Amino acid sequence: MLNRDDPQRRSALEAFLGRAAEARSDSLTGWSRLTGGAIQQNLQIEFNVTGGPFA
Repeated sequence: MLNRDDPQRRSALEAFLGRAAEARSDSLTGWSRLTGGAIQQNLQIEFNVTGGPFA
Protein backbone atom coordinates (compact mmCIF):
# COMPACT_ATOMS: atom_id res chain seq x y z
CA MET A 1 0.00 0.00 0.00
CA LEU A 2 1.26 3.45 -0.89
CA ASN A 3 1.47 5.62 2.21
CA ARG A 4 0.82 9.28 1.41
CA ASP A 5 2.67 10.43 4.51
CA ASP A 6 5.95 8.63 3.74
CA PRO A 7 8.32 11.27 2.28
CA GLN A 8 10.77 8.64 1.06
CA ARG A 9 8.13 6.85 -1.03
CA ARG A 10 6.76 10.16 -2.29
CA SER A 11 10.24 11.23 -3.38
CA ALA A 12 10.88 7.87 -5.08
CA LEU A 13 7.56 8.08 -6.95
CA GLU A 14 8.32 11.64 -8.10
CA ALA A 15 11.77 10.58 -9.32
CA PHE A 16 10.37 7.56 -11.19
CA LEU A 17 7.57 9.52 -12.87
CA GLY A 18 9.94 12.38 -13.75
CA ARG A 19 12.36 9.99 -15.46
CA ALA A 20 9.54 8.17 -17.26
CA ALA A 21 8.12 11.48 -18.53
CA GLU A 22 11.58 12.80 -19.48
CA ALA A 23 10.66 15.93 -17.53
CA ARG A 24 12.91 18.90 -16.86
CA SER A 25 11.07 19.36 -13.58
CA ASP A 26 8.12 17.67 -11.95
CA SER A 27 6.00 17.66 -8.84
CA LEU A 28 3.59 15.18 -7.36
CA THR A 29 0.59 17.26 -6.31
CA GLY A 30 -1.53 14.48 -4.87
CA TRP A 31 -2.92 11.01 -5.06
CA SER A 32 -5.93 9.17 -3.79
CA ARG A 33 -7.04 5.59 -3.67
CA LEU A 34 -9.84 4.64 -6.02
CA THR A 35 -12.64 2.27 -5.09
CA GLY A 36 -12.85 -1.24 -6.46
CA GLY A 37 -10.10 -3.71 -7.19
CA ALA A 38 -10.36 -6.83 -5.09
CA ILE A 39 -6.76 -7.91 -5.62
CA GLN A 40 -4.97 -4.72 -6.60
CA GLN A 41 -4.64 -1.14 -5.46
CA ASN A 42 -5.89 1.52 -7.90
CA LEU A 43 -4.64 5.07 -7.54
CA GLN A 44 -5.40 8.42 -9.09
CA ILE A 45 -2.12 10.34 -9.33
CA GLU A 46 -1.89 14.08 -9.95
CA PHE A 47 1.52 15.00 -11.36
CA ASN A 48 2.76 18.25 -12.93
CA VAL A 49 5.44 18.00 -15.62
CA THR A 50 7.60 20.80 -17.09
CA GLY A 51 9.57 20.05 -20.22
CA GLY A 52 9.68 16.79 -22.13
CA PRO A 53 7.06 15.17 -24.35
CA PHE A 54 4.32 15.13 -21.69
CA ALA A 55 4.53 18.79 -20.62
